[in-house]
Amino acid sequence: MCEENIPKIFIRDAGDIIDRWAISKLKAERIGTPENKREFEAFEEGKNYLENKYSNFEWNLICKLIYDVHDFLWKFESATKSGKLKLPDPTFIYNPDNKPILSDIGIIGLEVGNYNHIRIAIKNYINKVLEQGFQEIKKDHRSE
Repeated sequence: MCEENIPKIFIRDAGDIIDRWAISKLKAERIGTPENKREFEAFEEGKNYLENKYSNFEWNLICKLIYDVHDFLWKFESATKSGKLKLPDPTFIYNPDNKPILSDIGIIGLEVGNYNHIRIAIKNYINKVLEQGFQEIKKDHRSE
């Protein structure tokens, strides 16, 4: 994608552009600073470029999928931080004061890792179909 008429910010593969588009859209919607909105506008421009260049690709479905994964992760993290996330027993191990301890952090981490695998699979699918970039590989929830 090193074409001369595309802004430098988009000298990255299509999967990464769409992933960053979804993140910047959520940030613009939920945080809404001028910087968030400018970032979203830039990635929206990149998404539009891809939609025009690869018009036969199912962009609406792919963009909805990756947005929904990021939306879930955003809400999951927010619920975790606010204490509103309650995993069912017996996933918690309780301390003597009957408060959940470290095991729920591990379970939450694994759940986030599972959703990140879905996100990576979507990015890899985009790059494979459009023959762009690299396939990101995760092993034990870490990039290889």
